[in-house]
Amino acid sequence: MKKALWVLLVLMGLLYMGGCRERENDQPIEDPLQAAIDELNDASSYTMEILFETDDESFPMNVRVTRTAVRVEALDEIVFYSVDGDLCHAYERIAGVWTRFETSCSEKGTAELAFLNNFSADYFVKNTEDDQTVYVLKMEFYTQLSQFLGGSNTQNFRMILHDDSIHMIHFQMTRNDIVFQVSIEIKQINSTTVSLPVIE
Repeated sequence: MKKALWVLLVLMGLLYMGGCRERENDQPIEDPLQAAIDELNDASSYTMEILFETDDESFPMNVRVTRTAVRVEALDEIVFYSVDGDLCHAYERIAGVWTRFETSCSEKGTAELAFLNNFSADYFVKNTEDDQTVYVLKMEFYTQLSQFLGGSNTQNFRMILHDDSIHMIHFQMTRNDIVFQVSIEIKQINSTTVSLPVIE
């Protein structure tokens, strides 16, 4: 199960990588949710603390994203990815030595998908829960979200803003009959750094 989860975690980390690509046709936006989505998509970097929880276990994951590199840490392993135009490399520690190898950007998901870049404030309904504003994804957009997450069934996708930025994302995900409660804290917007391993 851990190997399958690791693949899923790495996939999710890479799906977010597109979020730091340049956007065009920026327009002044007053809607606070759309402004927060655009802020994250336009950010030069950010960090995500992701927690997958089942009834029996929990799996934390740390993803650090910049315009040209991603660091993914989960299950006591660290993997780096770098992007230079259409050229992508993966960095893995094998037998105590960092190894770099070229990988297909499209196959890894770095080219096609910017997780929130494909979202709009119109996709969400604004609710209040415990005196807190929560943005809940409309039902008609769950199929699109499922496709982004490798076919995993998703439910109850919610986003919470703090200081005009996306702060927390919560949703339930079912994959291979395993139900995960997923929480994503987004922080260090425009202040996250990633140092790629030195290859000797």
